Amino acid sequence: MQKNDTIPLYLSRFTQSHDEHGSVGVMVVEYDLVSQDLLGLPKSWFIYKDSINGREKLPNWERLWYDLVQEKIKRNTRYGTSSKEEEEEFVLVS
Repeated sequence: MQKNDTIPLYLSRFTQSHDEHGSVGVMVVEYDLVSQDLLGLPKSWFIYKDSINGREKLPNWERLWYDLVQEKIKRNTRYGTSSKEEEEEFVLVS
């Protein structure tokens, strides 16, 4: 994730990258897409990532997208933080 990305922007870029790989014949299994997406989340999301990775079955891409957006809204509401503060912790995953 890039420094100034929001969760929806990060997920959109991730989807775009997946689509670009598909257009040149590189197929990425949805499981790998979900796993790679989780790796790009900031350190502050460690417990959330562990809870997802600890499930017997990973969520599909659409469900992960929805859950991440909802989690971000919860965090902003609960802690009263701006998205800018947390986004500074994101790392880039390619």
